[in-house]
Amino acid sequence: METGQARQGDEPWWVRIRRADKILGAGVLVGSRHVLTCAHVVTEPPSDTGAPDWADAVPEGEVDVDFVGRSDVPPGRARVAEGCWVPPRADERGDLALLELREPAPGGRGATLRRLPPWNRQVYTRGFPTGVDNGLWVTARLSGRSGPGGEWIQMDAELPDRRVRRGFSGSAVADAATHDVVGIVVGEWPRDPGGHSWMIPVDTIVGYLPQVAEFVTGDPAVDPSFPERYDARPHDPLHKDPAMARRIADFFQRGAPGEVMVIVTGGAGSTVSAALARAVVLSNRELRPSAAGPAVELGPDDTVPAPGSIDLALDVSGKTVEEVSKRIAAGLGIAPGEPAAPGQRRRAALVIDGVDAAADPDALADEVLRPLAEHDHRILVGLRQESEKIRQVLGHASVRRRLEALSARVAEVAAEERAARERHRYVAARVTPVPDVPRGAVALRLRVGAVRAAAGRGEPVLHEVAACEAEVEDLARKAAETRLRLDELLERRNRLRGLLHAYRSESGGQRSEREIGLATLYRRAHELLFRGPCDLPMATQSVDDYLRALRSR
Repeated sequence: METGQARQGDEPWWVRIRRADKILGAGVLVGSRHVLTCAHVVTEPPSDTGAPDWADAVPEGEVDVDFVGRSDVPPGRARVAEGCWVPPRADERGDLALLELREPAPGGRGATLRRLPPWNRQVYTRGFPTGVDNGLWVTARLSGRSGPGGEWIQMDAELPDRRVRRGFSGSAVADAATHDVVGIVVGEWPRDPGGHSWMIPVDTIVGYLPQVAEFVTGDPAVDPSFPERYDARPHDPLHKDPAMARRIADFFQRGAPGEVMVIVTGGAGSTVSAALARAVVLSNRELRPSAAGPAVELGPDDTVPAPGSIDLALDVSGKTVEEVSKRIAAGLGIAPGEPAAPGQRRRAALVIDGVDAAADPDALADEVLRPLAEHDHRILVGLRQESEKIRQVLGHASVRRRLEALSARVAEVAAEERAARERHRYVAARVTPVPDVPRGAVALRLRVGAVRAAAGRGEPVLHEVAACEAEVEDLARKAAETRLRLDELLERRNRLRGLLHAYRSESGGQRSEREIGLATLYRRAHELLFRGPCDLPMATQSVDDYLRALRSR
């Protein structure tokens, strides 16, 4: 079958899995001898407690396989293939099985599994809920990374009343444009009226079951040079450059839309180059070490990018502008100069390494990377050697977005300063002394306006933008610290009031005050705490004096 030639429902690889007359779920024929499905479809039935028995032991029995895509083919028998059992883990990761048919499917034409961008693609699937033995079709749209460890892709039903439900597990999820299989259904949200469900995408499947790689098409999301440079030893490269590992992970975890991060990696053997390769490999569902084999120690969480957080990682050394543009278009389903349609496609995160070693570095930065950043895609750029020219080109690409984000942040900090001033007025009427309130947001707003005007005139403003970004965060920190300090002062006064009352009650009240000097000490502490703004240092001392007098009585 040629890719894209079939119509929905004509594909011969749809499979229904049952045990005797009980339908267990669905699967997809790959090659002529294997069926891909979820492990929970073929595992033992639930125990008496109602909880499934997710034993690591491979099920020994066979299941019946109906080739619903070909009515002329009789049912087959299959069991779990050797080394192809991935039961669900405690956090629901895994849950895959590759079955081997006792006999090859007659004229079997298995599905083409394809790596595709996991967002805003229309897909369809066919499941076998109770009472619908011949299958029920559902169309949905992929909406991005989800699930345990980021291993799944969320699907949103286009018709909520026609949704994935029990009986769809293991079913192929096919791309509406190419009719290739992009994943298999793993679960649904039964109480959700919006029709949300999840699939295990092809890259996750290959990560757990490398045996299916021969049936997969589509360019990998990661160029080969990254896994070649990856060092899985626990001491390398993390402990040589932990700061860079954290910086890269943080960029892909919290980076802003349109942000560009430029790093100088040096040669292939440098610690920075190794840290970048490590981040790329650990972010990829297909390459992540814990997927295909036993779990390994990946390092501190703040150094490990989330699975799927890097959508495409390219080594562009020696590549032309045209070659890179085509690779990005194939890997993300976008052209570098294509504008981002709000609500239609999520922003991608890319690693473009070796930019200064490309066939035409300046043209690549200006014609490919700059438009990507201007259209809100987030890019980490690797340079073999420092290039101020490339930094300037890419820096200007993100200036507009950075200024927009900066203006919004300044407005937030201005509101935080106003709240701090209001709190200051309240606390200052009750406690003294109090700290001053920072008032820098208004001046910073004017400064950002001047930077925006300079950028509009084409003047270099990168350093000024960075300085403003640092200043606004400093102002935010000061405003938060001031609010906290004011609350602490008021709470301290209230604690002193409670202590004074407790000391007086425990000492016998009026009887104690008749003793020489004790009543005077109490009245002084009481007046400081309850009349007018409380001088905290004096009040603290007065309460201490009263307590010492009580103890020495």
